[in-house]
Amino acid sequence: MINFYTNNIEKYDYVSNTLKRTYPQGMDSEIISFDILKEAHLNAYDPFDREHVTPFIRSRPSRYCLHNIEHSTNLSNYRLTVDTSEDFELVEKIFEELFFTNPEFKMKDILTVLEVNSEWLSINSHGKQRS
Repeated sequence: MINFYTNNIEKYDYVSNTLKRTYPQGMDSEIISFDILKEAHLNAYDPFDREHVTPFIRSRPSRYCLHNIEHSTNLSNYRLTVDTSEDFELVEKIFEELFFTNPEFKMKDILTVLEVNSEWLSINSHGKQRS
């Protein structure tokens, strides 16, 4: 995503993988230039927009040029976030499985572990994405 943004910095104000969710929950990424953040800061008056910043930008596609990065497979049903104790339990299991043999593990490694241990997905299957 960083490479895409830097190669298209003149074209896009905001690059993310959250406009259309295809990545696991918890793998959200957003890239915004400082100038756009400053503009949002100066123009956002709603308390929600001032606290969260990017909704102000995302809700104005006629003002800002937005781009979404999509994964080739829809993985949005996976919860790899830590919003609940159940989420933490799952992430802890994944970490314990991967870190000691591969401390620089990637998302594909996590997905492989979850494929092998699919029963782990039930640990946090009742959680909802926080906005």
